[in-house]
Amino acid sequence: MNAAFENIVLVCLDGKLCRSVSEKLSEKLDMFFADLKAYIEYDLMDTKAVLETCGIEYFDEREFMASANFAKFSNSVLTVDFDLFKKNRKAFTKQSLIIYLKLAKKLINKAETVNILAFDSHDKYLEKESNLTIEIKHTAVTKAVKEIINFLGEAL
Repeated sequence: MNAAFENIVLVCLDGKLCRSVSEKLSEKLDMFFADLKAYIEYDLMDTKAVLETCGIEYFDEREFMASANFAKFSNSVLTVDFDLFKKNRKAFTKQSLIIYLKLAKKLINKAETVNILAFDSHDKYLEKESNLTIEIKHTAVTKAVKEIINFLGEAL
């Protein structure tokens, strides 16, 4: 891995696929794996209780702090859902190699309704905010990991 980057951050409009690819990529590259959504839940213990007790402003502040700590992980492949990435974009610095796994709209999991409805705006945002965009033409995890590794070999 390029010494300029501490970690690889994968973001995709299909959260489930992104987590699976990130996990497999971390194994292949012999790196650690972490998911921001799970990390925030761990850090805040009970997000619902924090929201109810302390309010949205406090919750957003704690979520950003957790995201900033998360972005400092080294030798890691990190996965971030679109909404968390956009909301906490400033937490991800030049230490992170941000890769957008771009899928065709028709390949996005039906459960990702918001990402399907807002596909064009989300797609443009991720292309603009990522260091690299890798087009994935399928949802096969192993194939996607091979494509990412090949692309990284060329890019770094």
